[in-house]
Amino acid sequence: MNFQEENENIKNDIEINLSHSAEADSVEAMMDLAVYGLAAMVAKHNKTRGEQLVLQAIAGHMRKLLAALPETESLVQTGKVYRRLEDLIFKTYLPEQ
Repeated sequence: MNFQEENENIKNDIEINLSHSAEADSVEAMMDLAVYGLAAMVAKHNKTRGEQLVLQAIAGHMRKLLAALPETESLVQTGKVYRRLEDLIFKTYLPEQ
């Protein structure tokens, strides 16, 4: 599976989580939206080294947020999807120029 396909799969998984969310303003839903937003940013802004550094910084802060939140079933699922996205962010290399 290539980078773009995996990023789309991550966004689809988050869309499913959001569609099953009972409360649109819950912490779980907000974290799902944050992961979805980061996935959308990865799709559009992962070309230059500067963009990659910003994405990595955001991912690091998001990891800390997820670690600080209680481990509800929904947040555990969000964390699993987030780790897939984090792998994409930290394992992406720029093509040789």
